[in-house]
Amino acid sequence: ARAARAARAARAARRWRGGRPDAREHGELRLSMATACSGTDAPVVAMRVAQEALARRGTFFEFDHVMSCEIEPYKQSFIARNNPGVLLFNDIAECGATPRGKSATTAYGGLAAVPSASMIVAGTSCKDFSNLKGKDRKSIEAMGTSGETFIGFVNLLFEQQHDVGILENVQGAEWDKMAYYIEGRLPLRSVAPGGGGAKVHELRFEVAGDAFVVSEVSEFAAARLGARLLGFREVGARHQSTSKKKPPFFEPGGGALTPISSAQFRGSAVGLASLCERFGLGDDHELCFAAPVAYRTTLAYLDAKEWGVPQTRARKYMLLWKEGSFGEGVEVARRWHELCTHLRCPLKYNVDSFLLADENDRVHRFRDALRGPLGRLTAVSRQGGDWWGEQANKDTQANKDFRACRGGKVGQFLKTPLAELSRPYTNWGGQGQASLASHTWWSELVSVLSQRQLDMIDCFGVKAAELGLDPLHHSLWWNISQNVGRTENIPLPGITGCITPGGEHFGPHKGRSILGYEKLLLSGIPADKLLLGTESEVQLSDLAGNAMVMPVVSAAILAVLCLPAYARKLAEDAKFSLASLASHEAGGG
Repeated sequence: ARAARAARAARAARRWRGGRPDAREHGELRLSMATACSGTDAPVVAMRVAQEALARRGTFFEFDHVMSCEIEPYKQSFIARNNPGVLLFNDIAECGATPRGKSATTAYGGLAAVPSASMIVAGTSCKDFSNLKGKDRKSIEAMGTSGETFIGFVNLLFEQQHDVGILENVQGAEWDKMAYYIEGRLPLRSVAPGGGGAKVHELRFEVAGDAFVVSEVSEFAAARLGARLLGFREVGARHQSTSKKKPPFFEPGGGALTPISSAQFRGSAVGLASLCERFGLGDDHELCFAAPVAYRTTLAYLDAKEWGVPQTRARKYMLLWKEGSFGEGVEVARRWHELCTHLRCPLKYNVDSFLLADENDRVHRFRDALRGPLGRLTAVSRQGGDWWGEQANKDTQANKDFRACRGGKVGQFLKTPLAELSRPYTNWGGQGQASLASHTWWSELVSVLSQRQLDMIDCFGVKAAELGLDPLHHSLWWNISQNVGRTENIPLPGITGCITPGGEHFGPHKGRSILGYEKLLLSGIPADKLLLGTESEVQLSDLAGNAMVMPVVSAAILAVLCLPAYARKLAEDAKFSLASLASHEAGGG
C-alpha cells in the first residue's frame, strides 16, 4: 500500500512539474507546518486528506509536518503512532523559551532543535477562558493553563518567526489582548474602561539604558514581560470586543510613531499612570513595543455546522501573518475571510448518520464493559443514596428551580411548573430505582448515569414536549454532563451541541449516548484512517472534545494557501468573484 501511494505521488508530481509551472514558481503548493497543543493534530490530518485529494486530480501538494508539541502522555502516543518520525516536543512553554537553533526536551526525554516552519497552527488551552468556569475564569497574566500556553505560543512564534500562524480558541478567550501581545501594541483606552481605573499602575517599567522595559505585568494591560517600549502613536479604529464586560478592540494606529526615551528620566522604575502623565498620553494613544517580527492579525467566527458537521461548535480563529508576506497592497484580512466563507459546506447529514450500528464491535465492547464488574461498580457508586433528599446539593436546587420555572435564561426553563417527583421518562428514584420510557434504551448505560443526569433527561424531555417535540421520536441530543442551566436543552434537531472533554451527549430517541469514536467522526476527523490503540472511551472523548473541527481548520489553512492566487486574480480582473468558481464547478468545469 505504501509503495502504491508513493507511485501515485510520483506520477502526480511528474504531471505537476510538466503542467503547473506557475504554481511551482510561486511556491503556493508547498507547506511546512508546525503544530502546538496538538491533541489529535487535526490540521495535519486535514492537509494529508487535501494532499490525497489533489493527487487524485493530478496536482502534487508538497506538505511537510515538521513538529508537534503536546504535554498529555496518551495524546503524545496518539500523535507518534499516526505521525511516525515527526519531532514531538513535550511543553510549549519550554519550546517558546528555547532560542532559535537551540534544543528543547522531546516527549521521549531527549533533546532536539526546535525547527521552524512556514506555518504554525495551535489551539492553546481554553480551560481558564471557558464561560463554564464562571467567577473562576483567569486572565492571561494569571498564568493558569490558558495563559501559560498562550504566552508559550507567542514566544515560540517570535523565536521561530513563522510566516503565518493560525490560533484557535473559545469565543470568550481574551482575543483583544492576544492581538495586542502579538502585534506589540497597547491601546491605552483598553487598559481599563473609560481610560481610568485604580489598578492601571500595576503595569510597571524599569529603566534599561535609554529605554523603558516592562518589568511587571498587569491583568488590565496586554504587554509582554521584558518588552522594550518604542514609543506611542494615535490609536486606530475602535471595534467592540467579544464581551460587553471587556474593553473594546482597537486597530493599529495610523499616525507616526513618537519615540520615547528614558535618557532624561530620573529613577529606576515607573508605573504606567506616571508614564502617561509625563508624556501627556491619553485614551487616543497606544503604546508600541519592540518585537522580533512585525505581525498583523485578524479574527474570524467559525461554526462547525456551517462546514458540513452536525455539531454546534462556535470558535474563533485568529490569522496572523508577517507584514508584507503576501505582497504589497494585498488586503490579507478581507481576502482570508472571503475565502473561508467561500469554503463553507452545507449540512447534509444529521448526528444519527455518524453513529455506529449496534452490531459494531466497538459498540459491543462498550456495552459489555458497562455490564461487567466495572460497570456494576460504577452503577452502585452513582446510584446510591438519594440526590433529591439527603444528598442534595446546588445542582439539586438548580433542577428544582428548573421545574418550578425559577430563573434561567428567557425560554430556557419550563413555562408550566412540573411536580418535583414527576419523572416521566426515567422514573428514577433512590438506590438505583428506574423505569425507562422505551425498551430500546441502553439499560446498562442508564444504570451508570447519576441521579442528576437522569433527572436532567426528565426535565429536558418535558421541556421538549412543552414545545411540541416528542423526544422519543425527534433527533434531539442533550449534554447531560453540565448543570441544567448551563446546557442547551432544545438544540436544533439532528445537531448536537458542542462536544467537550467529558461531555455526555444523550439522545432520547436512541436511548444512548455518543461514543468517543463517534465524537471524532462528528469533529470531521476520519477516525477509520487513524491508528487507534489502547485509548479508553474517556480518552477518545477527550481527544474529540479538545480537537479542532477538521473541515473548519482545513478551510482556514486552505484559505491562506489560496490567498496569493486570489489576490493576483483580483489584480488582473477587478470584477472577479469567488461565486463564479462555484458556478463553474457546479457546471462540471
